[in-house]
Amino acid sequence: MHLCASTPIPDFNSLYNGALSAMTFPPGSISIPALPTLPNPIYPDISNINGEIVQLVQELQSYQMLTTFTAFLTPLTSFLGLSLSSILPPIPGTALTLIDLLAMNPAPIYSGISAALAAHGPSIFPYLKTPIFGSLSVPSIELVTTVKMVVKGYMNNLLDTVFGLINQVTGNLHLPAMPALPTLPTLARIEAMVIAAFPGFGSLTALINSGNASLNALLGAVVVPGFPALPALPVPLIPNYSSYEHEFNEGLNVLYSSLVAYPMTLIMSFVTGTLSMLGFSFPTVCITF
Repeated sequence: MHLCASTPIPDFNSLYNGALSAMTFPPGSISIPALPTLPNPIYPDISNINGEIVQLVQELQSYQMLTTFTAFLTPLTSFLGLSLSSILPPIPGTALTLIDLLAMNPAPIYSGISAALAAHGPSIFPYLKTPIFGSLSVPSIELVTTVKMVVKGYMNNLLDTVFGLINQVTGNLHLPAMPALPTLPTLARIEAMVIAAFPGFGSLTALINSGNASLNALLGAVVVPGFPALPALPVPLIPNYSSYEHEFNEGLNVLYSSLVAYPMTLIMSFVTGTLSMLGFSFPTVCITF
């Protein structure tokens, strides 16, 4: 299957719908294309083709968003006489940056993030849910989920970098500064909103595993001022597969992407309007699997 992002800031559901015909029962076969942070094989010790296709959809969305961040940054740094490598923040606890993420070599991403976790513990990554599973132990899935969550947190850092550069440029050109971007909620705040909406459970894990609330009901409890609501996700999210915790983690990653995407749309509107003279262009990406 050939799947493309049709916009520079794609939404998950549109990509998912484009891949849905490949999620069959019995499952077919797929090949894993080169992608920024998805290993090949995705899960060395597990075969779940439909689940892997959902990973490919999420990774295509991330790949496109990272590409769009580069498209934001390149004209801004060029105008300011800076190099991309000199202004990019690293992923916390590592020397990895956006450049490394787009090198299409997941191995150093995984090793760098694993080393940071070993050295500093999970608190160094503010958007990393810990534990990944409260009642399961599936190391290969946990590792992929960890890297996805860390990268989503890094995108929040990239938003700050782009915003700062934009206001350097507008200052130099004596143009009005870009209005402040809405602030992404912390993971603790997201979890607190979910738990508060369903009282009577001692923990998020207990709530998720109770089966009393659907994934869309759980994520629908996350209401963030200044952000649009997350569109309802497909049901089931992973066809022919059932795990409340795994499905919640995948939905949480989609929520992260949706939260990051909204400030990106505000940046897109500003740079293609007020700063259009800098010559922004936004390529889109495709994968074949």
